[in-house]
Formats: sequence, C-alpha cells, structure tokens
Amino acid sequence: MNEDSNKKEHQNNDLSIDLKKAKYIIPPGLNYTVNKFIAHCKVSGNQPVMVIGDTGVGKSMFLEIYKNFYRERCKNRRKKPKVVWANCAYFGDYYSDFNMTKSELFGHVKGAFTGANKDKQGLVEIANKGLLILEEIGELPKQVQAMLLTFVETGKYRKVGLRN
Repeated sequence: MNEDSNKKEHQNNDLSIDLKKAKYIIPPGLNYTVNKFIAHCKVSGNQPVMVIGDTGVGKSMFLEIYKNFYRERCKNRRKKPKVVWANCAYFGDYYSDFNMTKSELFGHVKGAFTGANKDKQGLVEIANKGLLILEEIGELPKQVQAMLLTFVETGKYRKVGLRN
C-alpha cells in the first residue's frame, strides 16, 4: 500500500463514515440544523427556498445539501430536471452594464442592445422548471433584484428587449 492509501484509510477510520459513499460531510454540531433544514425542504415542495446568513456560516454547504436532496427527490423522473448554479457577485465583475446582468439571468432577444446578435437563454430559462441556485443576490443591482423577486413570486419574467 502506498502512503496516500494509508492516509485515506486512516481518515475513514477517524470519521467513521465511508467517504466514497458520502454526498457531503456534515460538520460536528450541525446535525440537528441540517436535519431541520432537510425537513423544511421536504415540506416546501417546489416552493422557493432562501438560505441567508453571515459570511462563513455555511450557506454554500446548505445549498449543496439542498441540491443533493433535490436530485434524490427527482431521481425517478424520466427526464432529469436541470440544476443551474450561479454566483451573482460575478455578474458585477463581468457585466457593468445593467442590461447584461438582466440578460444573464433572464436572457435577451436579438437586437436588444449592441452586441445582441442572436437570441440568448438566461439562467432562468436554462433551469426550466429545474433547480436554480443563485448565490449573493444582494450583489445584483436593486432593479434586477426586484425583477428576480417578481419571478420568484409569480414565475413570470421578460427577456431583455422583448416587448409586451
């Protein structure tokens, strides 16, 4: 056996779980909170779930848990729903133009703005009744946050450049 194999076996013994089968590792002291979160997810059905908290408290871990829970819940469907994950903080770095940020989330039609040479699907349309996970929505411009709230509440949105 090589040194790396010995380390992995030792780690497995220390954690007393099979790391090959684990979908995620729950830090000590969070079992109760994670179980409560999963129970909430079961009750919520297809309703939006918002995970909020200060920096470093484990929001991404809970989103990963929810993603795995969602996939497990949908595993018997003939067509597997998509899971789309995006960090909205990146949109500000790459898209200083308000329309580009809206386009990334909701898509655009050809000619909506300079450079829109063809129709584009946004993340909302790509997820198409699947799971859309958006991190750091507080980094989005307020107008885009309002549009996102309308989508969450009503399921309706409008591509950039689309009339009516």
